[in-house]
Amino acid sequence: MQSNVDKLPCDKERIAAKKAYYAGLCNGTIRLARWDEVPRTLNTIRDMHRPELGLFRIGHRNHWTTTSSPFKDDVAAIQEHVSKINEKYPLVKKQPKPERTSQVVKAAKGRIESAVSQEIVFAENFHTDGEASKLDRNELAQTKVRNGELAETIRKHEAEIARLRVQLFRGV
Repeated sequence: MQSNVDKLPCDKERIAAKKAYYAGLCNGTIRLARWDEVPRTLNTIRDMHRPELGLFRIGHRNHWTTTSSPFKDDVAAIQEHVSKINEKYPLVKKQPKPERTSQVVKAAKGRIESAVSQEIVFAENFHTDGEASKLDRNELAQTKVRNGELAETIRKHEAEIARLRVQLFRGV
């Protein structure tokens, strides 16, 4: 009875399979829905392990160089195919991470507290000073509008947090 180790291809066959795979990607005989999942560096290609495609990890780093390996021509060919793929299907640069929703909510709550305290001060001024109270009324109205906007922002962010928590716990 043979073990599973005996059934796996040797590095020469593994490198040949990866070379054929990348040649197929390069010439269009293999089509993918998502190019961003294709390993694009020699190290990630060496570590790529997809048995369903007949692609297995290369065990020896010494076999995976373009200079002194017995398979250097095959590795160089893979590198050339990757260069062509990178030109044809460049990776989209990742967008910078948006500010965390929880941080936005905390900042908005702080601004609301500040606005509420300002509202109290404005209300006190409204009762004490007649002429100045006209100006304070405008500021008070603006503060109330801003409070409403901030409260709406908090509601949106809290809903987003709840949605993201549901996704996280579902494993999405």
